[in-house]
Formats: sequence, C-alpha cells, structure tokens
Amino acid sequence: MAKTLQDLRREAGYRSAKDFAATMEIALSTYNRYESQPESIPLKQAWAIADFLGCSIDMVVGREHDVAEDMRGDVQRFYDGLSEEGRASMDDYMDYLAHRERKAAKRARKKARRMYRDLLQSYELQFQSAQSSATPFGITIVYKDPDDRRASFKTFLEEQAAAKLKTDISVHIVGLEEELRGGYLDADGTHHDIPEDEIERQLESERQALAIQYEPRDREVIEGIMEAYDERDEGEPAGAATPTGPSPIKG
Repeated sequence: MAKTLQDLRREAGYRSAKDFAATMEIALSTYNRYESQPESIPLKQAWAIADFLGCSIDMVVGREHDVAEDMRGDVQRFYDGLSEEGRASMDDYMDYLAHRERKAAKRARKKARRMYRDLLQSYELQFQSAQSSATPFGITIVYKDPDDRRASFKTFLEEQAAAKLKTDISVHIVGLEEELRGGYLDADGTHHDIPEDEIERQLESERQALAIQYEPRDREVIEGIMEAYDERDEGEPAGAATPTGPSPIKG
C-alpha cells in the first residue's frame, strides 16, 4: 500500500504538520492542502519535499513505489560490494552531499519565495486597480471572508495568465502563418497555395502544442504567488479580509 505524505512526514520525525511546513518554509495552509490533495503539489515543491525526506516524488504524491531487488542499480550494487570501512566512508560522503544539496535547495527556495513575494505585491496592486475601475465612484468591495477574497484574487491571476498565454501563442504562430500563407514549391518549381482549412488546421495544432508547453509554467507561477499570499496572511485573525491599500465592495 502506498504511503501518504503524512506517513512520510511522521517517519521523518515531524509529528505536526506545522513543524514540517516551517522547516520546508511552506505556509501551513498550503502544506495542509498538500497532505489532503497530494496530486496538486507543484513539481518543484514535490522535488524539494522528496529530496528533504530522501524518497521519490512518487511517494510524496501518494503513488506506490516498490523497488525490486533487481532494480538496485550500479551505485547500490557498488555500495553492497564495499567493505564495512568503505561503506562507512561512503556514508560520510553521502551525508556531506545530502547536506550540501539541502543547503542549495534551501537557497533556491528562498530565491523563489522572494520572486513570488515581489510578484504578489505587483499583482495585488493590479487586482485592486481592476476592482476599483469596475465599480462606481465611492464604492468599495467587501469580501464575506478571507477565502472569498483569496478565490477572487486567484481567479484574477488565472485570467491574467490566460490573457498572457493567448498573446504568447499569437506571437509565436505569426511566423508559421506567414510561411503557410506563402505556399510552397513542388519538385519542378511550381508554386502551390495551401488550402485555407489546412492552414487553420496546422495553426490550431501549433496553438494546442504551445498551450501544453506553457500552461504548466503559468500554473506553477500562480501556485507560487498563492503560496506567498497564504504565507503573508498566515496567522491573521479570522475574518480579516481587508487588503492593503484602497480596495473596491461586492454589493
């Protein structure tokens, strides 16, 4: 039976999710979602957790991960063939490498957190501006609770990402469309136009391929910004839904 992230966390000596979230520098509310919905963990965060716990990403996201004896690999077989003294030396070196990797991962997480905090600040201002411009003068938006505001802000990010994706795709297919509309020459040099329906089919295929390429990147950015959002608001009293700066009111 596959282990859960909660099982892995407890086996690592962390009885509370709060302590583990603090160690991993993840907002507690975000980490709680990871334990209840492991399939939603972003790839980079899953790697970081897997590296810290010394397990595979499959185990972090709750997939079964049984390692057969004949799948040990060259490194494990080499280790098994060492003397007791050799294994001790290799253990020391592996501990050193693990320590160095944890430090590097921590630096990378801090850098990413700074970036997402900056993005949060920028998009919060855009969100407030968009809300203000959509309401009559003198009216402010009041959210019924923090979750309501969080959902509205996330929807705003998703709309911004969708608009950016559409623009990015349009820019990328301009050259392809020009090439297709220019037609082609056959072996004897005769020029042929490409039928309009074939042009549209190829353009749509390219749009779909680009969406598959770019959408995961945008989802990761949204998740990072929302983690910064949760981290900032962690510990605020229930019902504290007032955003920084002027904000516009539902109703």
